[in-house]
Amino acid sequence: MILTPPPTAPLPTDTTTVFDTRSFALAAWYATHVSELTTLLAGMSAVAAGGAFSIAYTFSTATADVDPTAGHLALDNATQSAAATIRADPLDQNGSNWTDAINFFANSTGTVKGLIRLMKQTDATKWVVFAVTGVASPTGYKNIAVTPVTASTTNPFVNGDPILLDFTPVGPKGDPGKNAGLAYVYSSTTTATDPTAGKLQFDNATLALAIELYISETDADTNAIAAEIATWDDSTATIKATIKVYKNTDPTKFASFHVTGTNTDNGAWDTVNLTYVDGPGGFTNGDAV
Repeated sequence: MILTPPPTAPLPTDTTTVFDTRSFALAAWYATHVSELTTLLAGMSAVAAGGAFSIAYTFSTATADVDPTAGHLALDNATQSAAATIRADPLDQNGSNWTDAINFFANSTGTVKGLIRLMKQTDATKWVVFAVTGVASPTGYKNIAVTPVTASTTNPFVNGDPILLDFTPVGPKGDPGKNAGLAYVYSSTTTATDPTAGKLQFDNATLALAIELYISETDADTNAIAAEIATWDDSTATIKATIKVYKNTDPTKFASFHVTGTNTDNGAWDTVNLTYVDGPGGFTNGDAV
C-alpha cells in the first residue's frame, strides 16, 4: 500500500493563521498515518503467515462469470465458503502481473493441485481455504476451479475488503499414497509417549487445540530424520517454521501449525511445540500422512 505523505509542517515564521492551519493539518495526518501503518503491519503479518506466495487483491461480491477488473478477486457464489470458482484478475492491487504465477496453480499432475487461502489483510481471523483443481483462462482474467475445504465463517468478507490470496502447491502425483514431504502414519493416541517408528501424534484429538506434536525420528520410509527435525526450532523468530500435515490420499484433509517453541529430544522421538493455524484435520488412526 502507499502511505499518505505528510503535509507541510508549521514554521516559526508563519503567520498565526498559516501556523494554525498547518498544525491542524499535521495533527490530522498523524491520525491517518497511524491508521495506515496499522493496516500495513497487519498485511505484512498476514504475508508472513501465508503459503508459498501471496497476492494482494480487493474483494468483490460480484458472482458473474466476467473479469472482476484489475486488482480485484471475486467468487462464483454469494455463499463464500461454498464457492467452486475463484475469479482473479492477473493484476493485483499494486498493478503487478501474476499471470504466470496463477497458471502455475495447475502445474501439479495430481487431482488436487494445491491449497488456496483467502484472508482479510487487516483481520487474519477472517479466511476461507479451498483445494485447487484447475485453472481456466477467459479473456482478461482467470477462473480458478476449487473445492471448499474450511472457513472461519460462511461469509468472512464484505465488498471492498483488502484480501490476500495465499497459494501452497501440493507435490506432483507419484506412487499411490505419496506426496511431497516426510512420510508418516497418523496415530490417534494423545499421550506424550513414543509414537513408535514411522508415526506421529498430537496431544489433542481436536487438532485446532493441539499444542504439541510427538514425532518419531524415523519416518515411515525408515529414513533417520532427527537432524532435520532439530532444525525446525533453529530460528530466533516467534514463528520458527510452519508444518502442514496432509492425508496422502486426500490433501483436502490437513492441519497447519506454526512451530513456536523449543523442540524436546526424547531419544527416538521428539516433542515439537505448536500453535494451530488452520485446516479441518479429518485424520483417522493409521492414515498415511
